[in-house]
Amino acid sequence: MKSLKPLTCNIRQLAQKLGCSAESLYDLARKGQLASIRLGKRRRVIALRVVEELLGGPLSAEDIAELTGPLPRKPR
Repeated sequence: MKSLKPLTCNIRQLAQKLGCSAESLYDLARKGQLASIRLGKRRRVIALRVVEELLGGPLSAEDIAELTGPLPRKPR
């Protein structure tokens, strides 16, 4: 049986991958400058195809695993 590829990533994971703050990405998403999908009242995710457009090419399997793996812990 084939395993399904994830289609979205969390904004915090994307921020970590890009080396920028999650708050910056949330702000861009709220302003409509970063295409995002709102799930419920609080959660936003980014389609991996949008990430590929931002990065200028296809994501490797390693990149996808990094973006869709366990969420990084919030600093306390």
